[in-house]
Amino acid sequence: MSLVTLVLFTGQLSAMLAGGLHLARILSSLAAETTNKHFKKVLTQVREAITAGSSFADALGQHPHMFDRMYVAVVRAGEISGSLPVVLDTLTVYLEKTAQLRRKVVGAVTYPAVILSVAIFIVFVMIVKLVPVFEGVYAKANAVLPAPPASSSPSALRFVPIPSVSSCWWLPSRCSSSQRFRLTSAGGCSTPASCARRCSARWSARRSWRGPAGR
Repeated sequence: MSLVTLVLFTGQLSAMLAGGLHLARILSSLAAETTNKHFKKVLTQVREAITAGSSFADALGQHPHMFDRMYVAVVRAGEISGSLPVVLDTLTVYLEKTAQLRRKVVGAVTYPAVILSVAIFIVFVMIVKLVPVFEGVYAKANAVLPAPPASSSPSALRFVPIPSVSSCWWLPSRCSSSQRFRLTSAGGCSTPASCARRCSARWSARRSWRGPAGR
């Protein structure tokens, strides 16, 4: 039985009980109105159990596939307290909210499922229909796709560190920041001695170019 049918049954049962009708008569009327043959059979069995002296909760408990334990427990509480119509009305509101929440969840899941199914179908059609077409075109043209270059393999990739000026602290103080960067970027600055020699050579060349007047 669907949740919508259960909500409709509970609401009608609550309204009829509030109107003062007898429970057995209500069940007979609801069984005659329903179009679900299985549910009609269950209502008939419940009415017969009540007529035989069973309580309404016990009669519903004989059909756990239709009425769960919570439903039976709520009905039992309403019978014991003497407020079965009020309890059934509250249960109807709860079942309506549950049905609304279920519809929202189904609606939220359905859209992504449909989009994913369509995407998978499109990819399948492309693989089955388009790929053989391109295969035939390449076969007629006697064309062979080029192999990927060796440099594109992960093992061929190399990371070349770029030294910073602050890392070459051993350069002489008379070398400016721009000179230090050029020295470290041009190579040959792997050791303090090599960097000192290169910087000293550039400093000497600079002094000889400027001459005495440039000091």
